[in-house]
Amino acid sequence: RPLEGRVAVVRGGAGEVGEGIVAGLLSAGARVAVPSRRPERLDGLAASLRSNDFSTENLVPVVGDLSAGGEEARALAREIARIAGPPDLVVAALGGWDAGPPLADMPMDVWDRTVEDGLRTHQLAVHAFIPILRGRPGASYVMINGAAARYPVPGSGAVSAVAAGELMMAQVLAAEESGHDIQVEAYVL
Repeated sequence: RPLEGRVAVVRGGAGEVGEGIVAGLLSAGARVAVPSRRPERLDGLAASLRSNDFSTENLVPVVGDLSAGGEEARALAREIARIAGPPDLVVAALGGWDAGPPLADMPMDVWDRTVEDGLRTHQLAVHAFIPILRGRPGASYVMINGAAARYPVPGSGAVSAVAAGELMMAQVLAAEESGHDIQVEAYVL
């Protein structure tokens, strides 16, 4: 149990990809906080973990909206740290998939909403949790992304553009936070 005594936060932990990450972290011994706006998503996560023989003893479900805005997100991140303990690891398994018309035919409101939702969600996670990770020995921030970040997917141009932007966010964040000893990683599934 290499993460025994460590605290992790998984943004998007109640989603399909996030649930696997939560299960792995719990198995490795971490205390895992999962924030969600909807308590039923957290209840479903716990039930699914138990039905797959994962202990939920170290699962810390937290109801709250990290996408509400800058200071609201930071306040909720501080509350998560108070409830679960200061995090050593934050995983942002955020985003989704969307298919639509080719880029040249995409309505601007669809483009704007996709870009706003995708990049803003990650920026709010960075804004909320990086200040808490600073100064924590061995702290890590991990962004999970899909293959559309690197490979063109016709009909999903907006999602691909957002995913590529998220990869660059991780690279910039790694450069900016290197003086704070935060390991920043981006994984493309």
